[in-house]
Amino acid sequence: LSLRRPDLLVLSPGPGTPSDFQISDTIEAALALEIPIFGVCLGLQAVVEFFGGTLSQLTTPMHGKSSSVQVLGGRLFEGLPSEFRAGRYHSLYAGEETIPDALEVTAVSADDGVVMAVEHKSLPIKAVQFHPESIMSFDDEVGLRLMRNAVQLLTRPT
Repeated sequence: LSLRRPDLLVLSPGPGTPSDFQISDTIEAALALEIPIFGVCLGLQAVVEFFGGTLSQLTTPMHGKSSSVQVLGGRLFEGLPSEFRAGRYHSLYAGEETIPDALEVTAVSADDGVVMAVEHKSLPIKAVQFHPESIMSFDDEVGLRLMRNAVQLLTRPT
């Protein structure tokens, strides 16, 4: 990270758990270099764990399933509908009761109450549990618009 100095670090989806990939080390390095972070799926889970939250296993994995996402607030969702459909591909989740104080829950699944998005209260860190790049998140181009918001909100001015 220190050699490349990206404008934005995207913590992308993947199998396993955040600790399988030492994502906490990557987050720590990004914070030290003041690089903004946008997490997707495993990325949200890593952000939650890094700041002291815990993950649990869903009773029924949400692999390739569409859910209704209810927006509770946050700048990431500016200009987007207050509820929309999004694609989910995960079996781990961060329960709302385990979200650390440093993070604000900005969206939940209307179907099962699972946390779908968080934003750090003072640092340039935002993350979503669902997949904005999924075809299931493309109604009204919500997924594309959300990714555009993430880039515009988080990238450092040049």
